[in-house]
Amino acid sequence: MSSSEYLLRQAGALFEERHPGATVNVTVGIPANGGLTAEDAIRTLNAELAAGEGPDVLVLDGLPLEQLTAQERLQDLTSLKDGLDSSTYFTNIVQAAGASHAVPVSFSLPIVAGSTALISQAKTASDLATLIAEDPAFADALAAGTGVQELRATFYPLLIENGTLNQEALVSFLSSAKAVLLAAGERWHTLNPESDIDTLELALQNLSRPAVGGFSSCDLFLEEGTALTLGSLSSAVDYAYLLLEEEQAPQPCTHKPLAEGAAPVFTPHTLLGINAATAQPNLAEDFVAFLLSDEVQENLLGAGMGTGIPVNKSAFTELNTEANGYSVSFMDEATASKGEGGGVEYSRGPLSAEEMTACVRLIESATTPVVYDQVIVDALADALRRCCNGAATVEEAAVEAARVISLRLEA
Repeated sequence: MSSSEYLLRQAGALFEERHPGATVNVTVGIPANGGLTAEDAIRTLNAELAAGEGPDVLVLDGLPLEQLTAQERLQDLTSLKDGLDSSTYFTNIVQAAGASHAVPVSFSLPIVAGSTALISQAKTASDLATLIAEDPAFADALAAGTGVQELRATFYPLLIENGTLNQEALVSFLSSAKAVLLAAGERWHTLNPESDIDTLELALQNLSRPAVGGFSSCDLFLEEGTALTLGSLSSAVDYAYLLLEEEQAPQPCTHKPLAEGAAPVFTPHTLLGINAATAQPNLAEDFVAFLLSDEVQENLLGAGMGTGIPVNKSAFTELNTEANGYSVSFMDEATASKGEGGGVEYSRGPLSAEEMTACVRLIESATTPVVYDQVIVDALADALRRCCNGAATVEEAAVEAARVISLRLEA
């Protein structure tokens, strides 16, 4: 069960309690192990919507939002979104994501963290990838097994401009992602020579999934020689763990949004829209509003039922204010080898007022939403697989991906 499905089922049960007589049924478009492709599922949903059928509320993650909006399949949510004020919500997130026809429950932010000396040399994500490909100091500092979900988020808004594929941005993404994957894979096997994990295939499989924070693993001080890591702030407490990593690292560290364009990006999660043909528009809107409420945002998202930072700023602040501190524990190798218990714990106190302000400022700097079409993401993964395993050059893989993506955009 995906984190989004789990969140919706839990929230649905609460909503039914608050609205006697209402029933929330959660239907999964692509059941696990069902053999259904994203393209098949989207085609089926489109047919239902065209016939005036389908769910009352849609989770739009991976769906062609612009196409659905242009076809008038979604209800306008302007009145709901206008009621989400900046004192209670991250309005840069809820207003930008989905324009007037969708609103996210949560979001994540791609981040590069590590050595101040290294990070200061790269202004953009592609700069960083070039340095990783060409400078051993960067390649040897990269966290082992680093994925490219953050690069995917950073480049995605540049790939499609006004419904047209940007071939130059596509080549840049594939080239950057290849450099990161090959360097991270080499580091993994250098540090874990007996491992038979196919880090490349694992990273490519994860490319099509939501980005989950990578800072509680504490690579910046636990992984020998690591001084550079890509990750996502994808929960209410990830920022504290990022600071914990930086505090414990052996070198001065910093962090910043992983950006390629002028504005930092964010990825909305559980992006909700309402079927324009619903027979219960008011109840459907009530359910969407309920998912944005303090009750759901703090009690369910804060408890880990779902991926992402709450869009409800009040809930986000409360979750961090309530925390007495943050810690991570790891098994101590010496005692583990003897079959004994015990471990090592690293901890820090709660976020200070200044740290909370810095975190909110970082979040509010993100103004470009990344709303994926799953068919396009799968095409990117296929192209990246071909150019990383030597089946094609970056340029050749880009040509094939462009063919698939262009067909998708014309559909």
